[in-house]
Amino acid sequence: MGALMGKIRLSPPDEAILHKVLESELSNLEMLELLKLEPRLLSEDDRKFLMDLEKQIDSQVEKQPVRSGGVHSAQRRIGKRRFIGARQTTIAGEVEISGTGLHSGAPVSVVLHPAPADTGLCFIVSKRGRIISQIEADIRAVRGKQLHAVLGDDRGVTVETVEHLLSALRGLSVDNCFIEIDNREVPIMDGSAAIFVDAISKVWVRELAAPRKFIKVLKPVRVQDGKFWSELNPHSGFHMDVEIDFDEPAIGRQRLALDVSPGSYRRELARARTFGFLGDFERLLKAGFALGASLANSVAIDGKGKICNPDGLRFPNEFVRYKIMNAIGWLALAGAPILGQYRSFGSTGANKAKLLEAFFADSENWAVVHAPREVDHPNVEAFPVLTTGRYLPNRA
Repeated sequence: MGALMGKIRLSPPDEAILHKVLESELSNLEMLELLKLEPRLLSEDDRKFLMDLEKQIDSQVEKQPVRSGGVHSAQRRIGKRRFIGARQTTIAGEVEISGTGLHSGAPVSVVLHPAPADTGLCFIVSKRGRIISQIEADIRAVRGKQLHAVLGDDRGVTVETVEHLLSALRGLSVDNCFIEIDNREVPIMDGSAAIFVDAISKVWVRELAAPRKFIKVLKPVRVQDGKFWSELNPHSGFHMDVEIDFDEPAIGRQRLALDVSPGSYRRELARARTFGFLGDFERLLKAGFALGASLANSVAIDGKGKICNPDGLRFPNEFVRYKIMNAIGWLALAGAPILGQYRSFGSTGANKAKLLEAFFADSENWAVVHAPREVDHPNVEAFPVLTTGRYLPNRA
């Protein structure tokens, strides 16, 4: 929100401010964030100002020339409303993030670059300033899926622990991004997606001209591993419903269901951290994992119902929130935003990978669709209820 607050001064609306907003480069997502998705960040006067401003823009849009991007996308035009999220997005500027790998313990720098339409989310692996591989964030690139997601190419180059960063990008509705990385593991930061979200929010998201593609779930698909399972079901938006059940009393049984949008992702999911048990720590170290783990980047549980972190939990149900945040990172490997409902009980990373593999194995399960550019209904929500027909499956 910081970049946006610098563009709109929250004061009583007047013609000058109205003109500034109409001619600004604010994207659909930015304006909608202020108007609908982040009401708690605004005072009552600010909310009233923005709603008044929306009404004024509504009444004047027909007088304005049609522009690419900007707030016109959320306003009435010639008896219709532009569909929010109809165009692909990328980040509006470069973002650099440095930290330490959770499992490798090695320092690593990541630079996020804007990317053209239809690029998707793509890792650019560099070594001493030279690009050595380009790896798409796609289920077909998965090379490991036990403790964490490992993506790789045919020559053995890999990039690991990608879930949190991919989750942040997908959670903020970023469709296209080059992710340059100079080591083999994405930095763990504070164990959540929050630092990635904050960094992206400083440059924010901009729209591209190309229509946005979605992968629409057409038939239920379920994968079961013992008592654990995950499934994808048809749904008009992107809905997550996750349940976990641990014998550990500090966790117990937790369930959370929510529709995912940039606002709900920021508020409800981004700050949830990865967690582990002290009893497993020594075993992981001997196996060459968790070399960078600490209380600064993980929630540690002692096995007797106690949270070891001095500051405790960020949410009473932080554990299930983390599982949802992490699952969104795995689902980003579908290669495009999903229109569907994800449900799971105790699902592991391997189970999520199997689910995507089973989902794409049968072309009757899914279709690539595009968001409509306009709809007749005057009140359009942030996430799509598609009015287009089915397209032939095509992930190329």
